[in-house]
Amino acid sequence: MLCSSQCIKIKGIDVYDIAKRNYSRFLNASRVKGALPQTLEVTAIEKISHLSMDLNSARYEKECIVRVSDGIVPGGHIVLEDYAFKDLGEQYDMRNESTAKRALMVLILPTGKGLIVKHKLS
Repeated sequence: MLCSSQCIKIKGIDVYDIAKRNYSRFLNASRVKGALPQTLEVTAIEKISHLSMDLNSARYEKECIVRVSDGIVPGGHIVLEDYAFKDLGEQYDMRNESTAKRALMVLILPTGKGLIVKHKLS
């Protein structure tokens, strides 16, 4: 789990401490406090089975996806927050270009999120 420094405190509550507590029982889960995508350079991430992206920035999301995409295991999935919202056209276009290059398809969920399941050949 990576937690951006921009979202550490919400209404005076330290959400990193809450996330740390919530993930404490998952011994193979890493918690990294810092800004994305820079924290990916100092974090050893080898295998990813679930990735949820919600950075509200096409540039930073693309940088993060490029850095971690090889680590997504076959059968692993990526949830793209706000995928089908009209106001986020730049992110929508970037995500479609990125998935097309990897021969992947995005399933649009009723919530507007996108779901990608990595198959063995991608």
